[in-house]
Amino acid sequence: MKSLKRLWIGVGDWLNRHILLMLFITFTVVGGFLVLFPSIVIKIPVGHKGVIFRPFSGGLDFNYVYSEGVHIIYPFNTMTQYSIALNVHKLDLEVLTSDLLKTKVTINFQYHATEQTLPMLERYVGKNYLNTYILPEVTSSVREAFGKLTSHQAFTANLKEVSSQIASSADNYLINNLSPAGLSSVRLVRISAVQIESVVFPEDVQKSIENKLVDSSNSDAMAFKIEIAKQEAIRRVVEAEGIKKYQDIVNSGLTDNYLKHEGIQATLKLAESDNSKIIVFGSSNGGLPLILGDNDTGRAADKTVLHKTDSKPAGASPPDKAIPQKSDSTLTNESKK
Repeated sequence: MKSLKRLWIGVGDWLNRHILLMLFITFTVVGGFLVLFPSIVIKIPVGHKGVIFRPFSGGLDFNYVYSEGVHIIYPFNTMTQYSIALNVHKLDLEVLTSDLLKTKVTINFQYHATEQTLPMLERYVGKNYLNTYILPEVTSSVREAFGKLTSHQAFTANLKEVSSQIASSADNYLINNLSPAGLSSVRLVRISAVQIESVVFPEDVQKSIENKLVDSSNSDAMAFKIEIAKQEAIRRVVEAEGIKKYQDIVNSGLTDNYLKHEGIQATLKLAESDNSKIIVFGSSNGGLPLILGDNDTGRAADKTVLHKTDSKPAGASPPDKAIPQKSDSTLTNESKK
């Protein structure tokens, strides 16, 4: 018990003598930790990878790529982070067409770094690879693609095909010219797609092109209408020929007996109905009956006369105004006079 008391008193005396030193060491350690914390504790966000550089133990580590999460490293080591997600960059350019017309083009292209080759990208290119390699090559590819087109083609061509051509050209350049020394066809960076957002000409030129396109569309529409009219004329000629052939065939079979037979059949069918009607027969041998309905019946009743047609010449007098015939005795007396 006494020994513990003496130990406690000894520790207290030592602390009293070295209190300033202890406070200095404590503040130094805590302050150093706070200062070096960002260099010791590394947080890699989602969509990123990290490569480490060890200045005292081999330099850049080509064998290991750090994934997302929190990592603790020595303060004298350096961790470089790269985005492996799909990145989009917008680029505004002023290019010349093949007919030397200035054109403003807005390009959106997608790019990303290859995860497996991040240490090589760090060694041979660096983190600023977008401005170092990608932008100059995309700019060159865009100007080359539009330099092959006239102003009219640049305004009306299949821009999707032009975009694919730009992406393919830039991506092949990065494969062939961004490979490490001694290695070939190593893909460090990938340009996956290029979209042409807009193509803008000077205002007067663009208005002229738009007017030309409208006139061209109207011309095509007129040609289409003319073709439709020609086809309609041909259709009508064919239809007329068909009608003429039909009439020729029918006329050759329309004999008098056939027409009489059809007239009699029609009369029989009409006569079978319950409606009141008047049937008028012609006097000629080929005359067909004429059936009058209820309306005509009223008029016939008012006149109370049923005429029978006969085959007299056109100049003959009507029945009610016929010239009276003179008797034989009258003719004899007239001759004596």
